[in-house]
Amino acid sequence: MTIQTVEAVYEQGTFRLVHSPSVPFHDGQRVRIVVDTDVATDDILALATSVFDGLSEQEVQEIDVIARQRDPFFGSRA
Repeated sequence: MTIQTVEAVYEQGTFRLVHSPSVPFHDGQRVRIVVDTDVATDDILALATSVFDGLSEQEVQEIDVIARQRDPFFGSRA
């Protein structure tokens, strides 16, 4: 038995892998899924609170200007 941790997103009743697994799965292969919903939220909150650590006010403002230029990412939907 091989144990590996993979990240997945739950969408429309199925789990979609975020990255390819290091050990490939085969069609029809049975696996056991352990759901840990708190880890991702905690990681995101920790990252959000430290994302601008060590940057000057000018650097933060430059990042804000770039982030608000949404057309390259979203096109006309923004």
